Amino acid sequence: MKKTLLTATALLVAASYQTAAMAETTNWTGFYAGGQIGAAGQDMTWTNKAQWGSYFAGWGEQKYSQNTSGIIGGLHFGYLHQWDAFVAGIDLTGNLSDLSKESLSPFYPELGDTLETNMRGQVAATLKLGYAFDRFLPYVEGGYAVTQIGMTNRDRYYCEQPGTCLFKDTEWAGGYVLGAGLDYMLTDNLSLGLNYRYANVEDVTFSGPVTPLTDQDEKYSASSDIHAVTLRASWHFN
Repeated sequence: MKKTLLTATALLVAASYQTAAMAETTNWTGFYAGGQIGAAGQDMTWTNKAQWGSYFAGWGEQKYSQNTSGIIGGLHFGYLHQWDAFVAGIDLTGNLSDLSKESLSPFYPELGDTLETNMRGQVAATLKLGYAFDRFLPYVEGGYAVTQIGMTNRDRYYCEQPGTCLFKDTEWAGGYVLGAGLDYMLTDNLSLGLNYRYANVEDVTFSGPVTPLTDQDEKYSASSDIHAVTLRASWHFN
């Protein structure tokens, strides 16, 4: 009986030590930095705003939509602080992407006009709130993002020389971002995670002349919804 009690006590002490050791290794407090890569999709809506008509979209507030998808990836940096099991912090993320799509114009398809949408980059700052258990950290986040969006319209019927009858503009647009994710502390300093983010890009205006028709100005407003899923690897300096 005494031997059994001693064995049980030893096992209990060992389990307590192991639990304490795990709690120590899964401390999330501190700075971290890393990279991410994944896939993204963008739903873009364009509206013609040219007062006296548009070369590529005609008269009135004509609208058209484009959906693009592609690879997204970049770097991130942040800081987390842990209170018991609760974890909060700030995350700064920069991404580059290849989201681009060129399609036949819905306004003048018989003339071969093409309209192209692209997204080349995004920078976001979010606040994170999570709840840690064992080596896992599920979290939600919200913040603000600025996104680089471009449009290129071409007339392939009347203008045969490259670079002519062309409207092209690139702008940065802001909007809120929401997300959620799950991180796993693989070692004392390295974590791997899966992250989903939704970014709402507010209306931004694109304007300028049609090359080389300097007397013909284009003006559009655009808004978009961007969804991205990335795998993240982070090194923790704790």
